[in-house]
Amino acid sequence: MEATTLAGLVVAAVLVLIALRVPIAYAIGACAALGLWLFFAWRPGGALDLEQGLRPALRLIGSNSYAFVHGYPLSMIPLFIGLGHVAYHAGITTDLYNALRILLRRLPGGLAIASVTGCAGFSAITGSSVACAAAMGRIAVPEMLRHGYHPRLAAGAVAAGGTLGSLIPPSLLFVIYAIFTEQSVNGLFLAGVVPGLLSLAGFVVTILVWCALRPGDAPSDGGGAEGAGRLAALAGL
Repeated sequence: MEATTLAGLVVAAVLVLIALRVPIAYAIGACAALGLWLFFAWRPGGALDLEQGLRPALRLIGSNSYAFVHGYPLSMIPLFIGLGHVAYHAGITTDLYNALRILLRRLPGGLAIASVTGCAGFSAITGSSVACAAAMGRIAVPEMLRHGYHPRLAAGAVAAGGTLGSLIPPSLLFVIYAIFTEQSVNGLFLAGVVPGLLSLAGFVVTILVWCALRPGDAPSDGGGAEGAGRLAALAGL
C-alpha cells in the first residue's frame, strides 16, 4: 500500500468519525495511531505483520508526544491559566474593576468602559478570552444591570472586551499559533500589543457613541470620586 493511499484512508476515516459526532481530538488521534500501525505493519506483497508494526508505531507516538508537550512554549499555557485562576480567586479582578469604575464614573457609560478596560487588564494576566469574559462577566454585568444599564450594552461590553484576550499578550492563541507554525512567541506577543490597544480604543469610542445616541441605555452613575476615593482607586490598580 502506498503511503499516499494510506494517508487518504486516514483522512477519510477522520471525516467519518467527525460526522458521527466523535470529538475531533479523539478522531484525529485514533486514526493517526491506526495509520502509523498499518504503515509499519505493511510488508511487500500485501501482508500485514501487526505485531512487528505495533512496536515502532508506539515508539514514534510516545517520542513525538513527549517532544511536543515537553517544549517550552507549550508549558506557558497551563501557567497562564493557573495565573488567571489565582488572580480571580485572590480578588485581583474585583479590585481592578472597582478601581476603574471609580476613576471612569464621570464618563458616559463609565461602567461599560470600566468593564472593557478591566477585560484588557485581565487579558494581560491570563491570556484567555474565555477566562477573561467569564471572570469579568460575573463581576461587571450584575453591577451594570443594577445601575440600570441596558442588558445588550452590559453583555456586549463584556463579550467585546473578552476578545482582547486573543490580542493582548500573553495570548494563548499566539502561543498555540507559534507552536504549529514555528514562529517566535515573543515576536507574536509584540505584534499583538498595538492591535490590542487599538481594539480597546475602538470599543471605548463605540460605547461613548452608543451612550451619546441612546443615553437611556447607560444612566449616569453620579459624580466622580474625589480625593481619598481616587487614591483608594489607584491603590486598587
